[in-house]
Amino acid sequence: MEPCADTKGSFNKLKFIFNNYFKAYALKHPTRVIGHIRDTVNKISFCRTEIRGGKLFACLKHKYGYIVPFSCGNRFCVTCSSSKTGVWIEKAIKTLTSLDTPYHFITFTVPSALSRIIQLNKGLLLSSFFKASSGCLLYWSKRRGFLPGMILIMQTSGDRLNYHVHIHLLITSGGLSLRGDRWIKCFHYPPKPILRSFKMLIYRALRRAFDDQSFEMPPEYAAYSSKKSFNRFLDSLWNLSWNLDISESLKTTKEILEYIARYLKKPPISNKRIIDFDDKFIRFRVKDREKRWRKTPYLMAMDYFLMCLFEHIPLPSLRMIRWYGLFSNRNKKQYMEVLQRLIPVMGGESDNDSIPLWRRRCKDIYGVDPLICPVCKKEMKLVAILNYMTMSESGLYSFEKVLLHLQLKSVN
Repeated sequence: MEPCADTKGSFNKLKFIFNNYFKAYALKHPTRVIGHIRDTVNKISFCRTEIRGGKLFACLKHKYGYIVPFSCGNRFCVTCSSSKTGVWIEKAIKTLTSLDTPYHFITFTVPSALSRIIQLNKGLLLSSFFKASSGCLLYWSKRRGFLPGMILIMQTSGDRLNYHVHIHLLITSGGLSLRGDRWIKCFHYPPKPILRSFKMLIYRALRRAFDDQSFEMPPEYAAYSSKKSFNRFLDSLWNLSWNLDISESLKTTKEILEYIARYLKKPPISNKRIIDFDDKFIRFRVKDREKRWRKTPYLMAMDYFLMCLFEHIPLPSLRMIRWYGLFSNRNKKQYMEVLQRLIPVMGGESDNDSIPLWRRRCKDIYGVDPLICPVCKKEMKLVAILNYMTMSESGLYSFEKVLLHLQLKSVN
């Protein structure tokens, strides 16, 4: 297997795979390529191309310009995920650090048998997973007399692209008293009662989903297709490995930032992990459990790779990141004035908030602001929004041709 050409730098390997191998996969597995999967592939395939159009910034006095092609903005796109994540992280960090309090890091996972059931019933069960994870902590906290703030981030992929549903959660070390008159500190969240409540909420969601006509039981568990046998099946899972990991050490602001940057709004496999591929196989790095780093090459058939990858594309109506407690939209507006009196709150916005992230990154990396005219040193203005026809007729990055094309078009 030959490594793909130009595998370094900003080369988008997933985009190359979709452009070259997706059509063959769709013909071979037409029932697996449903609407939101095809939409995601199309967005990534046309990302930053003339088909999507772009913006033309120019200094007309000195005939100097800069074309910014539109990106797809999809979290599965290696090119767009970093910039989109950067914007989201800046807003999330402001929320998480708005309260001068440390955080606990908690991870919820379910047994592999339940992951398999959730995989076949995503629309019925993934939202319930969020409700169970947040509900058990809110229930425990309210019984202690306070309302915490938390952010929940769902991931469905394991290191080998297996379906491994789990939730990462950050929760304040304490919260606002239910009377709203003081901040109650809490440095310990006990795992046993929280896990018990989590299991009960998951079981209720599974039993409700089982009564739905669209509920699908995995073929390997076809023997539990009746309601009575399904309940026995759930009872047998009670003592299996339901992992609830609660960090004893409290998270600082820096640790929060590093954690969020590692998990948020990114595809299940990064550009760096893909080593090489062809039309039959792909080889990528997986984590060595003993050495705890991704250095072990893992070989997978290309068809199976795409099949596993598409399982992790979120449903259009499903939000994979959610805020609860004090950080929910309703409570944040209601309690912010109270929190400002009880606990130090950071405020104000930086001057960079109005500047697009791509522009700031160009300036940081290359030391040059792309929208400053090199002759007069003034900021270029937005001259036109370019559509597909203009981009394809005049060339994607040829400013002179685009400007001439627009001038001729205005004369005609």
